[in-house]
Amino acid sequence: MLGASETSLDSAALMPVLGLGKAATCRGDLAAAERHFRHAHLLAEQSFGADALRSADVDDQHGDMLLRAGDPEGALAQYQRALEIRKARMRPDVPLLADSLRRIAEAHRVAGRLEEAASYLQQAQGLRERDPKVESSEAAFIRLRLGDLALARSDPRTAVGHYERAIAIYSAVSDSDILELALARFGLARARAAVTGALAPEGRALVDQALLTLESLGPAYLPEQATVRVWLAGHAK
Repeated sequence: MLGASETSLDSAALMPVLGLGKAATCRGDLAAAERHFRHAHLLAEQSFGADALRSADVDDQHGDMLLRAGDPEGALAQYQRALEIRKARMRPDVPLLADSLRRIAEAHRVAGRLEEAASYLQQAQGLRERDPKVESSEAAFIRLRLGDLALARSDPRTAVGHYERAIAIYSAVSDSDILELALARFGLARARAAVTGALAPEGRALVDQALLTLESLGPAYLPEQATVRVWLAGHAK
């Protein structure tokens, strides 16, 4: 039986419906997630307008779900729409635009368009790091994705620098058990192993830390846990 927030057309239901969509995504129920995000689109458009900033937030969350479901093209369409809305309603130097640019870059990277991904990530980095003294989780996330991109482009030395910077920022501004920090640690271990040709003890410690965090986050991150275990099995002495 559907709950009230799952069928409501009241604007107050928007955030609960988005929460339902994200929860369904995390537990792997993508059909339910899609239903919730479509409902959220309807709520946002009826309550705030199709071109409102709140609608852009829904586009981003829907895109995140599609990307996790293996649909980078569908995600890209959502992210591009969110960026268009924000560009129309914000100054061009607002750091929040970097969030859209970073998401677009990730969709391109997953789709294998590495040059496009690099262009958008560089734009995002420029907005988020205008003041290098200001550290934020979003700046760290961009560094994480720059590391991922460098690895995909067979440039592990550059990846090392990005992952190390991401870890330093996350360690300063966030909890120690977040997903992104685990991914940055795993990325750094992979990059260092690619540079040296072997997994050093400190690299193994990074992988173990990453896996412990991923396991603590529960079954929603079984794919990431499996990726780490497979990589580790292939690099164990």
